[in-house]
Amino acid sequence: MEYPESAEQAAEFIRLALPLMARNGIPANPKHYTVWYDYVSGRNQPLKESIDRALSSDQKINPDLSDEIFEQYFRSNEEKIADQMRSEVRTLISTVLQQLTTSGGQAHHYGAVLETYNTRMSQDLSTGDFRKLIGEFMGETREMLEANRQLAQQLQNTNHELDELRIQLESARHEASTDALTGLANRKAFDAALLEQTALATDMCNDLCLIMADIDHFKHFNDNHGHLIGDKLLRFVSNILKDSLKGQDLVARFGGEEFAILLPNTPLRGALAVAESLRARVQSQRLRRTDTQKPIGGVTLSLGIACFRNGESPEDIIARADSALYLSKRQGRNRVTLETQIPAA
Repeated sequence: MEYPESAEQAAEFIRLALPLMARNGIPANPKHYTVWYDYVSGRNQPLKESIDRALSSDQKINPDLSDEIFEQYFRSNEEKIADQMRSEVRTLISTVLQQLTTSGGQAHHYGAVLETYNTRMSQDLSTGDFRKLIGEFMGETREMLEANRQLAQQLQNTNHELDELRIQLESARHEASTDALTGLANRKAFDAALLEQTALATDMCNDLCLIMADIDHFKHFNDNHGHLIGDKLLRFVSNILKDSLKGQDLVARFGGEEFAILLPNTPLRGALAVAESLRARVQSQRLRRTDTQKPIGGVTLSLGIACFRNGESPEDIIARADSALYLSKRQGRNRVTLETQIPAA
């Protein structure tokens, strides 16, 4: 989470937050302080409203409530699932160890019994005694087989439960990195991928290009047709972008109607070909309302391209691609602009 406050603003928020925490017996550890810093700063409006509701209803403000607020607003679903998994895996391990201890004890007993039977078999036994010995031996063997069967079943059950937990974690990880509306990678996933790819490009001298794309006149489209149709337009364009890319290429919803397309191992000329193909494919589409089949026109994209420069930060390449994008906007939209076409300042 970004904190854009100046040193003076942050000091003022500290001055406001700490007395509130002390007055309600809330320890000033990083977790609780994060909650109350955001509360007094007003930067997290849903969090502020939750605490204000608690205050107005005379609900007791205490460390437990602060913990609940932190869980709700700062813990990702993936982290919660991971904590749950740790707890469940510890339980599974404990169960298996208990079963192993039981089976181990049974195996030790069975070994001792076999030694005894071996000794007794060397003795001169009557037919009745021999029949009795065989019966005892078979009984002990059945018990040993049952103990092993229970252990095998326990191990099988544990393996199945671990698979279920792994699936839950993968689902949570996917959810945490996916934009809910479009199904594309979200900004968090894009930032992580860009950081990784810029490091690889620096180490291996590979080409890395970034395309920033924006739906033209999207606000006008929303105003004319409503936000539900606007959402459908976002999904429609997202699907075109996603279906047009392959391999290591990544398309993400950068924010609002803006998209980021990361092209590893792609020189500027190759990125230009990709961008022109995307622009032409989106422009060729004609949209209709699904309820009335009434035409609602076409849609176009403006795009800007930048290529990574060795030693620069991820923010630098984003800024240059954005500048190229907005030059496309200023020059009439529905076009692609390279960073090399941006006039010198």
